[in-house]
Amino acid sequence: MAAGVNPDQALAELIDVSAQIEGAAILDAEGAVLASIGGVGDDAGQLLRAADEAARLRGRPPVAQCEVGRGDRLVFAVREGDRAAVAV
Repeated sequence: MAAGVNPDQALAELIDVSAQIEGAAILDAEGAVLASIGGVGDDAGQLLRAADEAARLRGRPPVAQCEVGRGDRLVFAVREGDRAAVAV
């Protein structure tokens, strides 16, 4: 997800990948929501900040990807460059 990629287009392509995606968001480097669907935007930023803080406390760099499961739902996050994508 390079900086020149349109966030709305990136989100549309992400949703096209799987019919199982209930919501998704594209974030900038600071965690601000650039595009979202399904009400995931604010929670997506919080997830990445929490994952980064956990990594920092262990002396590790910010996360590049993470997966969190709760009940029958999974949340996936991936970061590349100055963009991140989160999908439920």
